Amino acid sequence: MGKKRLILGSSIIVFGLGLFCIVYFSLVNNDNNEYLNYKVSSAEADYDILDGINALEEKAPIVVKVKYTGKRTIKEWKDTSGQVLEKSSETTLKVSEVLKGSLNSDSPNITVYEPAHFENNTFVSIEGYNLMQNGKEYILFLRPMPDDEAYIIVGMYQGKYDLSSSELATSAKSVNKYEDIIDKEYFGDNIEGFNKLKTQVLKKYKNNK
Repeated sequence: MGKKRLILGSSIIVFGLGLFCIVYFSLVNNDNNEYLNYKVSSAEADYDILDGINALEEKAPIVVKVKYTGKRTIKEWKDTSGQVLEKSSETTLKVSEVLKGSLNSDSPNITVYEPAHFENNTFVSIEGYNLMQNGKEYILFLRPMPDDEAYIIVGMYQGKYDLSSSELATSAKSVNKYEDIIDKEYFGDNIEGFNKLKTQVLKKYKNNK
């Protein structure tokens, strides 16, 4: 397993800090097509690069198949001085199947923090993660948030896969606006690693009953 040491902590890292308050911002419209002309900003993170499905499963006590409900907000974490430490999308998903582990409640919906969000005419992504979209089914590798009913995605982009398509990721020639990547499941630098994991995940889980 490789270790990537970069400059900006991901949502996962911030969750371990002592946080003082949480602020929610509702998005007017959760159809990603509304944001086609938004600029794209990709931030870097400090995270483990997983070398295969076994490493991914070891870190994920929960594996589920889900669909996006169309409900998404922005969540902020602030410290005691009021400084914003991290932002993510708080996304409501409908669970179609639990493949591993158990969820916090019997509700058909779960809340997941995604390491990307739309704000101020910009799509902000951590390490090339792209948000889940309507009309697609995803498999997520999750772990629960401490003292929270929500879940975080293990390894950011390494813990979310589109089951609606077996197409693998390709490098984006030019990324200026969101329309350049809206159809891309992943647009970061670890294309080879992502594709290796997706191939293994689809082989094991896509037709799992």
